[in-house]
Amino acid sequence: MVMATLGDVVITWILYIVVAALSRRWRWTLSFWTWRQWLPLIAVALMIGVGIELHALATGRWGYLPRTPIVPLLGVSIVALLQLAILTPTAFLIADRALWKTPKR
Repeated sequence: MVMATLGDVVITWILYIVVAALSRRWRWTLSFWTWRQWLPLIAVALMIGVGIELHALATGRWGYLPRTPIVPLLGVSIVALLQLAILTPTAFLIADRALWKTPKR
C-alpha cells in the first residue's frame, strides 16, 4: 500500500504542476477556479487514469469482472476513470478549504 500511496502523491503533484503551468499561477488553488484550472485538472487526471489502467491490464496486475462498465473505445473501467476525475479535484478543494481555515501569522 505504501507504493500505491506514493503513486497517488506523485499523481497529485503532477496534476498540480500541470495546472499551475497552464494557468500561469503557482498558487492557483487559493483563488476562484476557472476553466483554466478545471479543464486541465480533469483532462490530465483522465489521461493518467487511462494510462494506469491500460498498463495494469497489459501487465496482468488486475482484470475486470464481466459486469464491470467499460469505456468502449478505451477498454478501461469507467469507475477507475471517474475515481481520478472526481477524487483529485475533491482532494484539492479539501486542501484549499483547510488552508483557508488555518490561522494567518
